[in-house]
Amino acid sequence: MLHRHAGLKADAIAAVLLFALAIAFWFGAESLPQSRLGGAVGASGLPKLLAGLLGFLSALLFVQSLAARPAAGSEEPEDRDPRAHLRAGGILAIGAGVILALPWLGYALTMAALLLAVALFHGRVLSLRLVLGCALGGAAFHLLFVELLGVGMPPGIWPRLLAFAG
Repeated sequence: MLHRHAGLKADAIAAVLLFALAIAFWFGAESLPQSRLGGAVGASGLPKLLAGLLGFLSALLFVQSLAARPAAGSEEPEDRDPRAHLRAGGILAIGAGVILALPWLGYALTMAALLLAVALFHGRVLSLRLVLGCALGGAAFHLLFVELLGVGMPPGIWPRLLAFAG
C-alpha cells in the first residue's frame, strides 16, 4: 500500500508541475513575434494549443490521482517501471534544453540539435550520416517556417558574431 500511495502522490506532484509548465509555456508563446502570414492565429497559435492541451491533461492527471486513492487495507503490487519516469524526464530535459538554447543557437541549429538529441535518446548510434541528416532537418525547418511561412524565429548569436568577425 505504501508504494501505491507514493505513486499517487508523485502523480499529483507531477500534475501540478506540468500545469505550471503549461502556464509558463502559454505566456512564453505570447512573446513570439507575429508573422506577416499569421492571420488570426499567428505564430503563437500552435504553442498555445499545446500549452492548453498540456494544462488540460495535467488537470486530468491530478483529478485521476485524487480519485485513485487506495482503499483502507488494500494493497496492490507496484507495477510501474521506474525507467518510464526516467525516459519521460529525459524528453522533458531535451525540451527544456531547446527552450534554453533557442535564443543563443538560433532556430535552425536548435532544431538540428533537437533532432540529434531525440535520435540519440532513442538509441540511434552517433554517426556522420545521422549528424548530416539532423543538420538537413534543421535547415528544412528553417526554410519552411522562417523563409516560406515568415514565422519570426530567433536567429541566435550568429548574426552578431559574423558582423563582429567581418
